[in-house]
Amino acid sequence: MDCSEIIGVNQENRNMGSTTKIIIGARVPNRKRMAAGLQRGGVLMTIWFTAATMLAVPYARADVVYDWGSGELGNGTTTNSSSPIAVSSLSSGVTAIAAGALHSLAVQNGGVWAWGYNDVGQLGNGTTTNSSTPVAVSGLSSGVTAIAAGKFNGLAVQNGAALAWGYNGNGQLGNGTMNSSNTPIAVSGLSSGVTAIAAGKFNGLAVQNGQVWAWGFNNDGNLGDGTKTDHLTPEQIDPTDLKNIIAVAAEYNSSYALSSDGSIWDWGYNADGELGLGNTTSPYLTPRTCCPPAATPSPPLTPMLLATTPWQC
Repeated sequence: MDCSEIIGVNQENRNMGSTTKIIIGARVPNRKRMAAGLQRGGVLMTIWFTAATMLAVPYARADVVYDWGSGELGNGTTTNSSSPIAVSSLSSGVTAIAAGALHSLAVQNGGVWAWGYNDVGQLGNGTTTNSSTPVAVSGLSSGVTAIAAGKFNGLAVQNGAALAWGYNGNGQLGNGTMNSSNTPIAVSGLSSGVTAIAAGKFNGLAVQNGQVWAWGFNNDGNLGDGTKTDHLTPEQIDPTDLKNIIAVAAEYNSSYALSSDGSIWDWGYNADGELGLGNTTSPYLTPRTCCPPAATPSPPLTPMLLATTPWQC
């Protein structure tokens, strides 16, 4: 694999194994700052405020999926690998990837594929049988524009509607119940206009018509509604400040939103400085501005070890 072609990184490393996925593809023009990340001059920089590294990558369209680590690698075996190996049947046409605790998702030609552990239906194929190779997620064979993976569940946007599957013990499927589902089900109130989606450990975020909705686990203020109360269906978050939102991201129990003016808002768990606010006050129960509009980040956009060199907006 030519590492100069890396375009994206997705990593899960919280309590249950460590798996890293990358996708490679063709160069695209400049892009604006992204929630929990930066993209300038075709360079995407994924920011992990408490994880080990920040990786700069110079491309942004998916083609091939590679996978390595101690989780399920999707190559038909259960053998760990310390170097990237190709995921079976995903050698072209891949436009997005996501990683849960012990399962992974990919979008290929508009359809969703999943592999790994499936004990609570996180593969979304109507079974609870693990799979060491990608399997099709039921009902999501086309029209999917975004995916996200929680610890034990999956989320997708299909033709503007939000869907969810897998574990639902904290309402992370957003359908008003706490019943898990091994096939995708509709997230309440988000049947159209959804353009972005994200998953924390046990919660979900979505952008609908430029505004942020959140649901699920809320013990650390993950939902940003000013409480620590879980919600089984989506609720709108801070409609006054969170306007013209174009992207959302979630890291364990922390949440992020990017506005079209370049400002980044974040909320939730911050004991290790995840929110980039210059402190470790935690939690923040409502959104705060991490990066104001047109802010210039510092230091320069180069790879660094965040554990020893903190980065702030």
